Amino acid sequence: AIPRSTPPAVQQIIRAARLLNLLIHFDLGNFQLLDTLIPSTRRKLRTASSLSREEQLILGALKQVNDAPASEHKELLQHWKLNIKSEAYQPRFLSLFPLDKWLENCLK
Repeated sequence: AIPRSTPPAVQQIIRAARLLNLLIHFDLGNFQLLDTLIPSTRRKLRTASSLSREEQLILGALKQVNDAPASEHKELLQHWKLNIKSEAYQPRFLSLFPLDKWLENCLK
């Protein structure tokens, strides 16, 4: 868990790194690892503070795609991309990582 005494900017970077770790493992095709890594990351982020809407969206979408058959991945990623554009939240992770570009690359 991230200690509460950690400066807010450092907390934001640690939270973004945890999400980035999930995206890297998704890219590498480590789907079995993601089965345990997604819930673990959710617990770690929730322990430090409440999950932002953005973190909920990323964790939920990754779990949904990871749980689906590979034949449905592109459709779910496309749906996720549309959700990101339509969501009204204060981006934290997206200000550090171009998630929309990553999704476009996954859809190729």
